[in-house]
Formats: sequence, C-alpha cells, structure tokens
Amino acid sequence: MYFIDQSNGWALGAICAVDCDGRIFRTTDGGRTWKLIGLDQTGSAQYGSIVFVDKLDGWMFDTHDRVQVTHDGGHHWELTALANEDASITSLVAVGRSVWVLSHPYCETEPTCTFHLSISSDGGGAWRQARGVPDLKGYGAELVRTDATHAYISTWSAGGSEPDLLFSTSDGGRTWTRRKNPCSISYDHSIAAFGSSSVWLMCGSEPGAGQQLKELFRSNDGGVHWIKEASPPGSGYVGQILATTSSSIWFSLHRNGPLHSNDGGHSWTNTGIVTRDDFSGFGAFHFLDPTHGWITNYAGIFRTTNGGRSWSHVVLKASF
Repeated sequence: MYFIDQSNGWALGAICAVDCDGRIFRTTDGGRTWKLIGLDQTGSAQYGSIVFVDKLDGWMFDTHDRVQVTHDGGHHWELTALANEDASITSLVAVGRSVWVLSHPYCETEPTCTFHLSISSDGGGAWRQARGVPDLKGYGAELVRTDATHAYISTWSAGGSEPDLLFSTSDGGRTWTRRKNPCSISYDHSIAAFGSSSVWLMCGSEPGAGQQLKELFRSNDGGVHWIKEASPPGSGYVGQILATTSSSIWFSLHRNGPLHSNDGGHSWTNTGIVTRDDFSGFGAFHFLDPTHGWITNYAGIFRTTNGGRSWSHVVLKASF
C-alpha cells in the first residue's frame, strides 16, 4: 500500500477462488473507498510491493520478482528491463525518478544469499548495478532511503555463519561506509531512518510459539554510535519498524498487534487497533506524514488522521 497525499493511494491485493489472482486497488478519498484498476497488469501478486511518486508514475514487483512500471496511474503496466533477472527482490524504493532495487539470485538451497543493488535514474527505463557496494551476504537484507542521498542497507544471518552487516551512504550510493551492527541477537532485523542521521535497528531472536526476544538500538549520528533503547514485548514476531519523526516510531508485528513509541524508543504502547484475531499480525505501516497513516491486515485497512490517537477500519470492498 502506498499514498502520495492525503487522498490518493494504491494497494496490492488478491481475488481468490481456487487460486489467487493479484489485483491493484486505487483510492482517491484517503482509503475510505477503493476501485479495482490495472486488469491488464502482467501478474501482480498479493505479496509484492508498490510505490508511486505522483498520480501517474509508479513501480511494483510481484511474486515472480518482476519489476513493472506504470505512467498512467496504474491502469496499464509494462515490464522493465529488470524483469527478466533471475533474482528475488527484497526492497524497492523510489525517490522521485530514482529507483533502487535490492535483490539476490535465487538461493533457496543455500545457507546464505548474495544481495545486489540495482539503480535506475530514469524511472525504470534503464538499470545498472550499483558500484562500490560491498559484498552483502546473509539470510535477509533491507534497504531504506530517507532522501536522494542518504540510505542504509542491513543484512542478517538468521542464525547462520555470516556476520550481520550495516552500510550507509550519504552521496546517493556512490560510496558506502560499513557501520557497526549493534545487535546481539541476529535471527531477524528491521531498520528505520529519519532525516540524515537518525537510525533505529530492531533485532529479533529465533521465534517460537508466538514469542521472540527483541532489542532496539538507536543512533543519532548515522550509525556511528548506538544506544540501546527499551525492548518491545516478547509477544509477536519482528515485522517492520518505521520512523515518522525523530521521536515517533511505529512497529508492526506478525502474530500480534502493532506498537508505537513517541519518545524515540524509550517506551512502547499498544496502538489500540483491535481485530477479532491478531494471530496473522499486520503488514507494514505507511505514513504520509506524522499525522496521516495506514496499516493493513487480513481484516482490511486501518487509517489514522490524527497521528495514531484513533484508527478507523476500512473493509476493502472495491468497485469496478
């Protein structure tokens, strides 16, 4: 799910009978109602990712790990040159027409994967492999960008032999600097950043029976030094951490409800979003600004217009 302003947003979903067929949904009223669009897209799927930079230009990848681009708001999609790569995509992030994709060759039978960063400067028309990016090996990896110049990549081993790595760039990816990864538990990670220097790293142990030990670290200097903050509750598995200001952090979990910290991670509170069953957990948060935000789970979409003080539930019943 992705919004470019308080009204216009897109979401990836699925229509399921015997099999699930991926679909794209469009809203122009902040998520209160949705319309099904993009019936001719080439195989969008329910577990992909979608990003827009304006009402016309957007990108997504599907479960076949093909990057597609639209220039008419999502009604028509074309495969990009990156679509035929034999790779699995973990992150797709766009800042203007600068699109970065973090991916790895298929490696299901290997204990670790080698991740590559591909960059397009023209909205997905042409791609090049980023130069100067060190070897990125691990079980998982995540890319975050705060603007056109600042970005971070973290890797984690999920109990494997590769070290957990963290790299940053402040010149648009031309050069990368290795930073200290402070996690003492390394089965799972999520990274968030705000501005040019505020970074948070959520670390998780090997999960089991709905429980997972978690650690949160914060850096105020771009990952040079770290401070350990309050650990979130053990219930639930690490999902996504997102910063909307230098002190407001949102944390989605699998098998539990989402959490919020308004003091940079010193303390945590439940968001108050209640469903009949939190077992499936929640997807990623998307905030347009510190006030307007959305999050999804099996029950639909939840939206806030007051910084999370209250949330309204929207059932995704799309019109054609």
